Amino acid sequence: MAKIRSIFKNITFGNGLKCSFRFFPKYFFYALKNNAPKRQFFFNRKIKLMDSTFIKILGLVAGACTSLAILPQVVTTFKTKKASDVSIFMFIVMLTGNILWVVYGVAKSDIAIIITNLITVALNITMLVFKVKYKENK
Repeated sequence: MAKIRSIFKNITFGNGLKCSFRFFPKYFFYALKNNAPKRQFFFNRKIKLMDSTFIKILGLVAGACTSLAILPQVVTTFKTKKASDVSIFMFIVMLTGNILWVVYGVAKSDIAIIITNLITVALNITMLVFKVKYKENK
């Protein structure tokens, strides 16, 4: 904790405002609320904000992990040709949520959100088709 306090001992914001560790959260949220440039936020400190390319890659990898989590269920259903144990309501709710995420990603122009949720939408639709197609197989 002492090391963290030494890092934040005197933080200088882009507008010249200085604060101590004790008041850091107050000014941090003030800067976020007032759209302070993120690179100016930690002016003259050794703390570096992550590069935007790294953040995009991180978002794509995280999204791919969560999007592909449904893939084993799709593969198992395809191999066994049985979907009686799969909840259709869950996939309808997930499909609705993922479509809303795609719309949100388009509104924010965030490619990681758009791509990963489009993959999940495709997998959810595939699972719903399997549920209807293999409904009779038990």
